[in-house]
Amino acid sequence: MKYQFLFFSLFFCLLIHAQSLEFQERGNQATFMYNEQPLSNTELRKLLKSHKASWVSYRKIQRKNHLALLVAVPSASVMGYELGRWTGGGTPNWTAAGIGVLGTGIGLYLNKDRKKKLKETVSLFNKRPKKNKTEGPSD
Repeated sequence: MKYQFLFFSLFFCLLIHAQSLEFQERGNQATFMYNEQPLSNTELRKLLKSHKASWVSYRKIQRKNHLALLVAVPSASVMGYELGRWTGGGTPNWTAAGIGVLGTGIGLYLNKDRKKKLKETVSLFNKRPKKNKTEGPSD
């Protein structure tokens, strides 16, 4: 009886773990895994939409990331252009270079806790009450 109990306990632990969402990092590449399968962005969105709190958290992270990119990329290009002019022997516009540095810094600041917040969103999704065993991205 004791061995049967241990077997079923282990089985259900593996079953619960197998149906959880995981966040994995490979360098700068962020990958979401569900049932040990990597998810595309479409599948991830479909899965997160099934739990409102995790979906709201994910959308907030995405909006902040898009805003950071919108500010940082043009600012970095202005800064790079002015520094290129300076290294090429021309006279740079230091005000534009300073604005570029400031915009790049703002973009980096907005995006600084992205990975931590994505992990929190995954944790929030995994703590949701389970409705049925067949829930997943293929539904």
